[in-house]
Amino acid sequence: MKKISLIFTRNVHDNQRVYNAPRTLDDVAIVYVADRDGNIPAQLDFAVHPSDSNTLKRINMLSKHLDPMTFPLFFPNGDFGWITHLSHNMDHATEKRNKVTILEFYSNKIGIHRNHFNPLFYGGKLFQQYLVYVYARYEANRMTYVRNNQKTLHVESYKGLLDHVNNMSRDNNARIGNIFILPSSFVGGLRFMSKLYQDNMAMVRKFGRPDLFITFTCNPKWKEIKSELQSFQNSSDRPDLVTQVFRLKLKEFLDDIVKRKIFGEILAYVYVIEHQKRGLPHAHCLFTLSNQDKIKTSDDVDNIISAELPNRHEQPELYNVILTHNIHGPCGRLNPNSICMIDGSCSKNFPKAFCSETDVSTDGYPIYRRRNNSHEAHFTRSNIQVDNRFVVPYNSFLSLKYNAHINVELCSTVKAIKYINKYITKGYNCARIGIQVNSNDNVERVVDYDEIKQYLNCRYISSQEAAWHLQDFPIHGQSYSVVMLSIHLKDGQSIFFQENEAESVLRRESVACMTLTAYFDLNVSDSSAHQYLY
Repeated sequence: MKKISLIFTRNVHDNQRVYNAPRTLDDVAIVYVADRDGNIPAQLDFAVHPSDSNTLKRINMLSKHLDPMTFPLFFPNGDFGWITHLSHNMDHATEKRNKVTILEFYSNKIGIHRNHFNPLFYGGKLFQQYLVYVYARYEANRMTYVRNNQKTLHVESYKGLLDHVNNMSRDNNARIGNIFILPSSFVGGLRFMSKLYQDNMAMVRKFGRPDLFITFTCNPKWKEIKSELQSFQNSSDRPDLVTQVFRLKLKEFLDDIVKRKIFGEILAYVYVIEHQKRGLPHAHCLFTLSNQDKIKTSDDVDNIISAELPNRHEQPELYNVILTHNIHGPCGRLNPNSICMIDGSCSKNFPKAFCSETDVSTDGYPIYRRRNNSHEAHFTRSNIQVDNRFVVPYNSFLSLKYNAHINVELCSTVKAIKYINKYITKGYNCARIGIQVNSNDNVERVVDYDEIKQYLNCRYISSQEAAWHLQDFPIHGQSYSVVMLSIHLKDGQSIFFQENEAESVLRRESVACMTLTAYFDLNVSDSSAHQYLY
């Protein structure tokens, strides 16, 4: 009997922010071979071994029996899982929304209900497995719907459709339009994130470059999380709870900056939620300040951003927060085995050099003040001494209030803006998997590349990310909606239509009126519109 293992591998040519290896042993994740856009396969394989048969029997992924058969400890009475055409409670049903979606069903399953015992919350890693299993079913169901409903949907230019209708009498067998493969609706996929990048850059053109780049990371030791855990539990046992608390904290965090204006007037902002492979969610945020509140001088930077340890005697609480959350590594010669070390160097360029004053004239990020005041800045972590060179830049108010890792950076150049926008919209997490075979003779070998694809390019979904999506939490937000304007030649606009409605679609007024043609019509009828560019 051969034992096959899947091993996370590293390829130096991969984007390490996307293909970085998992950093936690407490998290359960699902890894699957995805298509180019990161979509899960439309059909998942589930099989049972009937007691009266020697063959496996395949179960459809939409079967209501999947949940109790896969998780008998959670559903000992055989409670059914989600099925299609499940009716809403009459108190909540409407004429159009009278069926319970798979997302609504499982969001309710993992919800906290007063005076109701939920065995899922006591399942530990089995609960994590349940979350990624449900999320896989949810995504596969969406992909199945898309593929089953695109067979009759076509796309053609307005002129091409018009020519086809005019020629139908000469060729009754004529077929118009290409089958239109719907763009990926996968939230967080490459097309989704690419559009988000374009939206962000559109706001940069409108409001100017962002001034602050802030990363806000969930702290699993927040009292709001710990108070809800049982004595035998840790935060990784309740991904649903962790994600709910982080979402509420993030809302308060954004209110502090946008509504309470702790940095000044905010003209625009955007944020993206990431989960990576560390087991905890975090938000990358960009904020654009008004002209009167711009950060222009070194003193302005020092007033809101610090890259030094606080004085342990004057600010003991802040000192402990920074020691806990905003110390990088240590790495380099002090700790060459740190996870950030690649080819002998820190991927984040730590430790930084000592610097007596902040320098904002550099191309990219500023050089923050990191004084060599070793008499008050040293502490010991694992018998290794670190100092200001290892401090991740922070804001004192935010760090004190939220007791979490909050990295605050100044965006000083357009070059940095493009990099940051690409960074926060880099897309979903991936993993490169190696296949290792252990035979009975205990000889290990890696399957030959020509025999099978040795390294599988896979999508990685953690239980935290699954919980976030299943609760229908957004993965991005921005201060303004951005509308993508169409560009096309005359009568070259794309039209989407069902196979049997080629003639009727031409009679729709909306077909002839696109954003570009409407812009031309406005300039003809209203001369004041000449001042606006398309």
